[in-house]
Amino acid sequence: RKLSSAQEEKAAADANAALQKKKGYAMLPDERNRIMALESQISEASQHVEMLSSILDVSNEFYMNSAFVTFASRIDAEIVLRLFSSDAEALFEAVVPPEASDIIWEDFQVDYRAQAVRTVVSYILIATLFFIVTPLVLIISTVASLATLQDMIPLLDTVVTQHPSIAAIWDGLIGALALSQIMAWLPTFLMIIFSRCRILRGKAIAQHVLQSWYMGFQVVFVLLVTAVGSSLAKTFQILVNHPTQIFSLYDALSTAFYVNYVTLQWAAHAISLLRITVVMKYVLLRKLYEDSTARDMAEPEDQDFYGMGARSSRFSLLLMIGLVFCLHIDAPHHPPTFICFALCRFIYTYLFVYSESVKPDMGGIFWTSQLQHIQLGLILYICLMTGVLLQRASTTTPGVLACCSAIYLYYSYRRFRHDLAWETLPFDLLQAYDSDAGTSRRIHRRLNYKQPELPEDKEPIATKDAKKDAKATKSKPRLARRRQQPLLVEAFQGSSGGG
Repeated sequence: RKLSSAQEEKAAADANAALQKKKGYAMLPDERNRIMALESQISEASQHVEMLSSILDVSNEFYMNSAFVTFASRIDAEIVLRLFSSDAEALFEAVVPPEASDIIWEDFQVDYRAQAVRTVVSYILIATLFFIVTPLVLIISTVASLATLQDMIPLLDTVVTQHPSIAAIWDGLIGALALSQIMAWLPTFLMIIFSRCRILRGKAIAQHVLQSWYMGFQVVFVLLVTAVGSSLAKTFQILVNHPTQIFSLYDALSTAFYVNYVTLQWAAHAISLLRITVVMKYVLLRKLYEDSTARDMAEPEDQDFYGMGARSSRFSLLLMIGLVFCLHIDAPHHPPTFICFALCRFIYTYLFVYSESVKPDMGGIFWTSQLQHIQLGLILYICLMTGVLLQRASTTTPGVLACCSAIYLYYSYRRFRHDLAWETLPFDLLQAYDSDAGTSRRIHRRLNYKQPELPEDKEPIATKDAKKDAKATKSKPRLARRRQQPLLVEAFQGSSGGG
């Protein structure tokens, strides 16, 4: 790194000296001394690099148990993936790595022997976060109902009687707004835990881990705990004495809260369209840098809250609320949910295509996880409908029939998880993919899996087949390069370790 930095500084100094000479100016003594000092630094750094290279040539101590291997065709990469998958009992495991520009290189230097302890610590921290947030959500569920506060504070009853509009504003806004704010801070704390205690290896992988955990927190705190009410102990005592009362937790008051919660998200999505944080950073940075540099430094937006993982979880929760309460007579949820997703269709189409920076592509794993979460959310819908039918119907037959739908849900979920192969393609399609060199494909922001300390190749290395395909399609070798498939190959502990 010191060598590259010194070389860049010397190149800039030489360019400046050449420009001054072209204009007829003599080189200043300070500039000449600076160039000589840079040449001395480059010489010392080059000798240090040569010494380290000689040590690496005779020692395996500095090698890691992971390597990036790029295959000339997708078929070869798919064969290796199936031979050395996580299910196969082999000394090596091959997986599809994140994009080269998305790699977290520090995670490859983590001591695997200490990772088990760090994983346990992460679970402890997540549990601690859960028990910290739980009383806050219970307080919000109490504050959200003005009728509950009137019973606790008699003076408030007089104020509401004199000003009836306060009750409508309070019940419709305060509880949903407070809960949304708490849920908005959860991704930040979760990402802090994951980045410190987990081996993620890619920022997009971190977003996917966040999606799963954040979805669980939202289901518990938004869909479940909010329905408990102001007293967890009182609700638990009622359920112990009358277990069938579990289905009556979602009364008209609590379901009206979810209507307000979904409606409040309209404004949240509209605020996302403004990109206030990015604009503020750009306005401040443009006072110090050029406009193009300030724009690049202002991007991307906060990836804890506005990243693909947190967004996917929030969208899944909104759809889950609409599905769980879609048939509730007292407070129908499908109109506000439909309007919410109609706004999302317009707002995020513009943000993704025209406004936000390009994010790494993981091949649809966020979408697949969203579908899994929605299927699991249907369990709540079946439980709610079963309880409603058991309580309101004259016989138990409708409730039993509704409960039987859980069998089909289990079959569908199991088929979705195990029978649908969405991560791989059949070999005939892969062969067509490899032969179709002229098709325009997504350009990666970084082509080589090299650490930032290593110098970049002047030009991507193209194989003979790639050059032949590029010549046949009258395209550059770089276009054929995109057909190659990289894999991350890891050696398990106990296998041979070297380069």
